[in-house]
Amino acid sequence: MKKKIIFIVLLVLVAIMLIAGIIYASSLAKEKDLAKREEPLFKEDISLDEFTSESGLIFTLSKVQTDNECVPVVLEVYKDGKYIYADKMASDSELEGYNIPVYTDAYEGTYDYDILSIFKDLKVASDEYYTITTGTYTTYLTDKNNKSLMNFLNNLDVDMDLCMQ
Repeated sequence: MKKKIIFIVLLVLVAIMLIAGIIYASSLAKEKDLAKREEPLFKEDISLDEFTSESGLIFTLSKVQTDNECVPVVLEVYKDGKYIYADKMASDSELEGYNIPVYTDAYEGTYDYDILSIFKDLKVASDEYYTITTGTYTTYLTDKNNKSLMNFLNNLDVDMDLCMQ
């Protein structure tokens, strides 16, 4: 009988140690994930040429929408200091023959901003995702913690939270 009690006590102790180990490993993984979110994606020197297409497009920005009914507005940023902000899309009748969305009544403007700072401020996104698709077809996720991007959008006075009209 004593052997059974000792065996059960040892079994309970082993189970407690396993659970404690799992909890500890989980907390380490969470800490590592949080630390990773604070690290910039680009640790080396980068240039806009790495992101820019032959046509001069640096990136296209849109907000990831959780509402399937919402087509997000789009911002295109070009190396020559111009941008295009599209918040209207062609009607279904106007889309015949097109395989991609056709934007209408887009606003064009100019900017004076260090666009490279937006890329240098890219970190692992935590919420409210935005997609940055570069002119060289690489897509990054970023969020409102990208201070450079938020400053840029404020300077342009565009609202990326809207849906296409």
